[in-house]
Amino acid sequence: MVAALLLLLAQPQIVSQELPDGWVGEHYDARIEVRGGTKPLKWSGEGLPPGLVLAGGHIRGVPEVAGRFVFIVEVTDKEGKKDSGVFVMVIRRRHRAQEKKIEGPLERALWWLARHQDTEQLGGERGRWDPTGFMRRCGVPACSNPPRVQEGFTVGITALAALAFLNSGSTHKTGKYAATVKAALTWLLKQQNIRGWLGRLREGGLWYVRDWLLNHALATLFLCRLLRISGDEALRRPALRAVRCLLEAQTPSSAWGYDGEGPNIVVSCVCVMGLREAEAAGLKFPGSVFEDAARFAKNCI
Repeated sequence: MVAALLLLLAQPQIVSQELPDGWVGEHYDARIEVRGGTKPLKWSGEGLPPGLVLAGGHIRGVPEVAGRFVFIVEVTDKEGKKDSGVFVMVIRRRHRAQEKKIEGPLERALWWLARHQDTEQLGGERGRWDPTGFMRRCGVPACSNPPRVQEGFTVGITALAALAFLNSGSTHKTGKYAATVKAALTWLLKQQNIRGWLGRLREGGLWYVRDWLLNHALATLFLCRLLRISGDEALRRPALRAVRCLLEAQTPSSAWGYDGEGPNIVVSCVCVMGLREAEAAGLKFPGSVFEDAARFAKNCI
């Protein structure tokens, strides 16, 4: 009995075959849970709904067609042991009235972000979003800037703003806001230092900003998601360098902190999000980093 149990645990096993419904034209992301198996795991899928792909155990993309889809997913571990499952996914289409209700506010929000992206013409640096100087891009009346805004987080703010455009369907090559994403990408890559860090130094490079790791984690999340969505191999090297820095910054308690020292659950969550995107984009690193982070999270409860 014990031998049979050990054999079962040694083989990859798809735990659940239930997937949430999706909507045509809206970003979809669902993870397939697997127990056991020797990493790394390889995935393959047959018959997925149009617009969706299987990568790193995630089904992701933007569904293109409504309907009920039945497809097969297979997982193979390092030793060649396999498991497969039949999945059912329902993709729905919203009524046009619902779409308009959602599209209006989203489009206005994206337009506001695009309008406040820096350009050289107004004394800024093309491609970034400046949290303390975005009013330069305002018309009349100007937007208000909350008091006590801390400097040093332009990298993180730029990455976060650019992620909004990725999630709306644009990349640096395609989509309505391709030029906006490309400008943000170009600026962020210029901020990466020789070791791979993004946003570790305060603007001007005079001293370290205390909460620098959040800058780096958000920028890593953006780079890895853009790599996964666009498939642009030119992004693989800078994304991998950023991921290696994240791994280097993990503390002895298996977490991450604002300043790269004391552990913090918020920063750790963003770092794990970035690493999950890296895994989905096909970047290779030890999978034990997720198990270690999970233990830290459980200890916080």
